[in-house]
Amino acid sequence: MNYVLVLVITIAIQAFVGEQFVISKGQLGPFRIGQSAYEVIEYYRNTSLSERAVKAFMSDTGSPYFEVWFSRSNKSFVLQTHKSETVETSGDDLISSITIFNPGYATESGIHVGATLGQVKKAFEEINVEIKQLDNKSYAVVETLGFWFEVKSERVLHQLSRNENQIVLHDTDIVSAIIIK
Repeated sequence: MNYVLVLVITIAIQAFVGEQFVISKGQLGPFRIGQSAYEVIEYYRNTSLSERAVKAFMSDTGSPYFEVWFSRSNKSFVLQTHKSETVETSGDDLISSITIFNPGYATESGIHVGATLGQVKKAFEEINVEIKQLDNKSYAVVETLGFWFEVKSERVLHQLSRNENQIVLHDTDIVSAIIIK
């Protein structure tokens, strides 16, 4: 009787949290850079998720992007697409980036939203982790894997211009999003 109760609770928690995909080079679970938007639609058409969990939007360029939600207030990830320029897939909308907001998804080395910059550096110490700043956002970039870890820091060293600040990062600063390019 106790085993049945534990199993039911585990299934209920997993259903609430949603799919637990692994973040790896160029992909999040079944979604990969270069995959067609049609395949994304087919994947969710064949799952038990309600249609409200996956929202499709059109970008300014006319390509769709998908937001996947597993609760009313928590966006899990966004699949951004672009029009293909190759002959084989001409005109298809292909995934060009995946942005993860849910701490339930992690890289194979355990890095997830909510991890610290220090944990990112340690997990990828064999690979070059480069710090980049774009549009007043800071990133720890592992270029060889296509991972961009957006890092939040409240520390501003000084204002470079009216619209741009130089931000100082510390190993205790937190990853707020993971972008796969």
